[in-house]
Amino acid sequence: MKFMGVFVFLLIWGVVTCDDHAPNAVSYSAKTFATEVDKMRHFVMFYAPWCGHCKRLSPVWDELAQFFNKDFAMSKLVIGKVDCTVETALCADQDVTGYPTLKYFKKGASSLESVRFRGNRGLREFQDFIEEQFILEEDSTQMEKQKPIEPEKALGPLVELTDETFEKEIATGNTFVKFYAPWCGHCKSLAPTWELLAQEFEHESSVTIAKVDCTLHKTTCNKQNIHGYPTLVFFRNGERDQEYSKRDLDSLKKFVISMVGKEIKSGDETEGKIPEDIPKDQEDEIVPTVFPLDQETFPEVVADGVTFVKFYAPWCGHCKRLAPVWDDLSTKFIGSSFIRLGKVDCTVEKLLCKLHKVRGYPTLLLFRDGEMVAEYSGARDVGSLEAFVNNNIEAKNRDEL
Repeated sequence: MKFMGVFVFLLIWGVVTCDDHAPNAVSYSAKTFATEVDKMRHFVMFYAPWCGHCKRLSPVWDELAQFFNKDFAMSKLVIGKVDCTVETALCADQDVTGYPTLKYFKKGASSLESVRFRGNRGLREFQDFIEEQFILEEDSTQMEKQKPIEPEKALGPLVELTDETFEKEIATGNTFVKFYAPWCGHCKSLAPTWELLAQEFEHESSVTIAKVDCTLHKTTCNKQNIHGYPTLVFFRNGERDQEYSKRDLDSLKKFVISMVGKEIKSGDETEGKIPEDIPKDQEDEIVPTVFPLDQETFPEVVADGVTFVKFYAPWCGHCKRLAPVWDDLSTKFIGSSFIRLGKVDCTVEKLLCKLHKVRGYPTLLLFRDGEMVAEYSGARDVGSLEAFVNNNIEAKNRDEL
């Protein structure tokens, strides 16, 4: 009787004893696959025995099957396999176009409903993927048991998007979206940084910082092909523009500024460009040369040599008093090929000022070869400012020796 029980079990599961490809995995035929996958969670490898990638995967898949099918048999997950050189019709139905193809089937789902695994084929990655699928299923089950509730509204400037609001909210303008799952460790680590990022751009109408909980709003996340958490995507006028991977606040701010900066155009095409040499008929007249800088011209102007930049606001009283001094200071360096003075109107170039952490006006920053090296906080007379610049020129010369 015990032998007959084992025989029936093997017959039901369709194990082919002569198959040495990941022998601990349960082998399926078209008939057994259709009936058994609906009963229990399955993670299935569709393969061809001659396939090199399949052969390399075989020992890893066998170890995974040993764990879930035997060592941890109460897991309610079956690690399976289908030989596509034998079950060609089944593999065609599963849209298998390459080997190996790995698919996860949740309990009770149609045999045609699955999640395709696309990551690295290591044991750790497989286990993480399976755990993620288990948690997503549990969240889904809990949501189905609960009465529908209104989605939580994000606190402060961070916008929380739902299946109902996503398309409408990203349809116009720029939106930087974090797709996440509450149980994800990396998402939890990123959460306070994402809140700070939203605060940084709270008063910037050209961009919105948002988030989508993929355990609640699966339709949106599936449509956007979100396969891992967190996934950060920048949308422009409803279209997916670029995905971003760095997660520190400074990198995120620079990324947003660079993306929004693509759209910024100055009202006057000639303003902010590096002027040509002084005409000969004006050589006797010392004309102040302060470069008005914007998002586009700033990197070019500060890239080489020493550049002293005033970040200001036109309404600021201290800025107004500094303006003639700044012009006088610029005349001290006329004819120099490696030092220049610039100015940035922060009421216009908000993102550029945010990038350089300008908190008050005026803010005076000195750049050397594209890098900010010093902030000036001394007296605002021509002599003191000139001495500060000269000291930095000497520092540059010493560095070059």
